[in-house]
Amino acid sequence: MAKKMVTEFGMSTLGPINYDGKQEHGWLARELSSGISHSEEMAAKIDKEVKKIIDSSFKKAKAILNKEKATMHKVAKALLDHETIRGEEYEKLLLS
Repeated sequence: MAKKMVTEFGMSTLGPINYDGKQEHGWLARELSSGISHSEEMAAKIDKEVKKIIDSSFKKAKAILNKEKATMHKVAKALLDHETIRGEEYEKLLLS
């Protein structure tokens, strides 16, 4: 997903340019056209941007999990005790 964010959707500092080399064709032609249309230098920049997105996302996810650790443990315990919980029960766990 991070690679698509950089190469297809222009969601990086490299700008809104499609770097994946694929163009929209018919269903068969799409599979046949997989040529790379950028240099090794650009490939290295793309890899750097992808790594930056992945590292940032990992850091955010880890922070969220650490912040909500107590809630996760409550939910996990409830699931171990009851196997399933309904929406109302889940909401009560979050509010307690």
